Amino acid sequence: MIKNLPLLFAAALTLSACGLGDSRLNPFNWFGGAEEEVIEAAPPVDGIEDPRGLVTALTDLTVDRAPGGAIITAYALPQTQGYWDTVLIAENDGRPVDGVLTLQFRATPPFDAQPTGTDRSRQITAVIFLSNQDLEFVRTIEVKSQTNILRARR
Repeated sequence: MIKNLPLLFAAALTLSACGLGDSRLNPFNWFGGAEEEVIEAAPPVDGIEDPRGLVTALTDLTVDRAPGGAIITAYALPQTQGYWDTVLIAENDGRPVDGVLTLQFRATPPFDAQPTGTDRSRQITAVIFLSNQDLEFVRTIEVKSQTNILRARR
């Protein structure tokens, strides 16, 4: 028992470091809050063959740890109600470029004219799960729309 005491003490100290609010060991701190960048024109498509268009504007981005990876949730606000079939599509075949994994938020517009409605009634959501292997070389997750980009950094 006395031989294991230093090992138990070291394990307790390591585990307690995860509880610190800004510790890099704490998996809940691996990605911070979203940062926004406003852009003037739609970003390039980068070879993505998808009939859905980029959403107009992003409102929020969250990255939540999950067993075996992370769940990325993006919220957007299209011009009208009725947008559907939302998806987050990774650019560059899901490979990060200089530590940045770029996703495009795409949605299918309504077939006929729809009322504008309130912001709350127009909000749409897209979610993607990325495994730990997908996130291995990722320092920043970036989600693009037509008018802005949201980023979450480790």
